[in-house]
Amino acid sequence: MRCLLSTESRRTLVIEHDLHGLLRGDANTRWNSYRTAREIGALSTNEIRRFENMRAVDGGDNHAPLALKRQADAPIASER
Repeated sequence: MRCLLSTESRRTLVIEHDLHGLLRGDANTRWNSYRTAREIGALSTNEIRRFENMRAVDGGDNHAPLALKRQADAPIASER
């Protein structure tokens, strides 16, 4: 048996074994699933980023469906 970390390093470092990658599909299937979940408001941007082991982004915890958000942000057409 071999030690990968010194006694000092064991106090400050953590080794993480993420096995979720073994359960995931290919990248195209995964990202299409994320896109659909994000568009209907089932997952937030930050939840998707956590699944991919990425850092959160500011404002990424919103669960509002993207279609509703786009409509709310759209300018109101003036009547003639």
